[in-house]
Amino acid sequence: MGLFLEFEKNGLTKQVEIVPNLMIGRSKGQIILPDSKVSSLHAMVERQRDGSLSLVDQSSRNGIVVNKKRMCFVRLAHGVSFAVGRTTFTVVEIENTHATVVTDDDDIETKATIDTWQKHLWDLATAAAGDLKINKKKQVTPFEPALELEIIQGRQFKTKWTLGYGPRFIGPLSMEFPLLEPHSPEICFAVRQSKKGPEFITQHPDKVLLNGKPKKTEILKSGDEISIHDTKIKVNFIL
Repeated sequence: MGLFLEFEKNGLTKQVEIVPNLMIGRSKGQIILPDSKVSSLHAMVERQRDGSLSLVDQSSRNGIVVNKKRMCFVRLAHGVSFAVGRTTFTVVEIENTHATVVTDDDDIETKATIDTWQKHLWDLATAAAGDLKINKKKQVTPFEPALELEIIQGRQFKTKWTLGYGPRFIGPLSMEFPLLEPHSPEICFAVRQSKKGPEFITQHPDKVLLNGKPKKTEILKSGDEISIHDTKIKVNFIL
């Protein structure tokens, strides 16, 4: 079973699976609402510390409306209803393998079995691994020493991720380490174990900086800082 957002658009009922980093906006996101009451990037699904999912307002003009009250976030559970602009959403629980989605391309109505967002994200992450020239099928390798990535600036301030083995991938499309930075590449960087120690790799040195400098690859040291737009991540070794 999975949780889906159910809503109407252009007279059609749509169902979109709820996953971390799912975005709703007028021009940005997986759910696009051409509505003047909806901000460019209006709201995003975020996972809370207890494992639950919430839709969080992204400093929008009109917020998220629940029972006619403006809210900055809403917990997503079966039966919950809320509005973004003029569109009302209801959270529904559906068997993933049997759920269908109705989409529209101009006036064409299409029904298709839902490919879960998790599979879609995994495919994209695997493609990114190929771009980084990392073979994800190889046996995982322990990091020596183990790493802790601590977000010291940005939306996920104070978040800490422990990396005991690699390769590991960090970015908005990472299933393990999703970065809530809308201006970043889909996969920002990877960390893998090399003969000299944990190695930082990125295909976006213009957007992902290591200690303020563009680096495609570098052996990491404790205290290094990785910057991605408004997000800063500090590297700590766990000895």
